[in-house]
Amino acid sequence: MRRSWARLLGVPAVAIGITAGAAIVAPAAFAQTDSAGTVTVTVPLSYVAQLAKAGVVVVPVPLSELSVNSANQTATITFTVTGGDGDVGTFSGQVDLSGKLHYTAVSGHRVNTVPVRGLDLNLVNADIEGTPAGRSTPVALLDLNGSIAFNVTENADNTYAESISASDLTVDPDGAAYLDRALHTKAFVANQDTGGSMAASWTFTP
Repeated sequence: MRRSWARLLGVPAVAIGITAGAAIVAPAAFAQTDSAGTVTVTVPLSYVAQLAKAGVVVVPVPLSELSVNSANQTATITFTVTGGDGDVGTFSGQVDLSGKLHYTAVSGHRVNTVPVRGLDLNLVNADIEGTPAGRSTPVALLDLNGSIAFNVTENADNTYAESISASDLTVDPDGAAYLDRALHTKAFVANQDTGGSMAASWTFTP
């Protein structure tokens, strides 16, 4: 079931875990151009190992976007903001991301690969999504959950510095169903808490 920030924000702030002190400064108009930012997705190596045990490997392209912290036992993918119209001040639009993800599943002598392009942080549905090869519509991959913090600040040049973070990332049911079907696996569990987190910041020009 797809969610929306409008529905999430309709309940008391404490119910959706908004970090104390987070500020919303709504700009006068919807964002037109997002730029100069990054979106980082961090998951524990234990989740990576869980997928690997099921024969699934997820690799970002270019590979340089991936880093591993052996001390913290985490893997982080850092995407560059390439455009979009995502606006935290109004929880509208999407932030377009660099690169793509390759999902590969190995079962016996059979190898199935699903490239996912057109990645974005969707602020309407509160998820990270992408468009698999052969499809014309995106599929949600990870949902933002847990403690959510966001901020919008007006810059001197009339652009806005925006940020949002989520302490938890869960597997979207639509994404789980699609990937399991396309890869012929049972590796992805709907609504599973990956133990991961997301942090994003960018500039937009109204």
